[in-house]
Amino acid sequence: SKNIGNSNVGSSNLKRKRERFDVRLTSILTLRKRLKEIEHKGLTELLANHTFVGCVDDSLTLALVQHQTKLYMVNYNVLRLTNYCKFILCISEELFYQLALHGFHNFGFIHLSIPAPIRELTIFALESCDHDKSEDLKPNEEISQIIIDQLISRKEMLLEYFSMTITENGELATLPLMLKGYAPNLDKLPTFLLRLGTEVDWETETGCFETLSRELGLFYAPEPPNFSNISTSISNNQDDNSMDICDTSKDNSLLLPKGKVPKKKQI
Repeated sequence: SKNIGNSNVGSSNLKRKRERFDVRLTSILTLRKRLKEIEHKGLTELLANHTFVGCVDDSLTLALVQHQTKLYMVNYNVLRLTNYCKFILCISEELFYQLALHGFHNFGFIHLSIPAPIRELTIFALESCDHDKSEDLKPNEEISQIIIDQLISRKEMLLEYFSMTITENGELATLPLMLKGYAPNLDKLPTFLLRLGTEVDWETETGCFETLSRELGLFYAPEPPNFSNISTSISNNQDDNSMDICDTSKDNSLLLPKGKVPKKKQI
């Protein structure tokens, strides 16, 4: 359950609204241009001006939307429907990928009440992998340290462009605020941190920003939580650029999912 309120937010959390930074990096402008070139104008018009009719079958994740005189049945596992006083159609992974590109260098912050230990979470993700035990892979601890070193060496870039705070102790303290009042499912955090090391192209500027934005899209795409007994508190602090989230489970620790994560690559 998510409880939205201001009761847990002190005055120190209040921040002034930032001025928007004018991004002129060729790599980001190129990626944005690619999105415009592959835009489907018909679907864009449909999604921008539809009317939500209702759910068809929750078990099949089907819903009806109307556009002009036509009625469409959509799979909202791909086209995610959420309700914040009115229905907003969010295009899951692709939505957050595009938000990552368009919000580049201008994200607010999601503050984790307890910084996430990258070592423990990536090792957990590695241990949850389905892989052949005969594969010639480095020990999980060594892979985890490589990922930590990669992130720490790029922590200035991650903070400036993506509002991700990596501490010198190898902890994740903040995440980018992509949509006001929305936080990703932290059950997916171990996999996200692992994939930052295995799926992001850290060698080229355009490749880095594209693949990192893709991973953010995958991480932020809404899914039902893995545990029904996890209670997450989200505190809006009257600032469009900042939000606090904390785990309110009994042991006040970050709970980890039992689900599988993608196979690990050699590093």
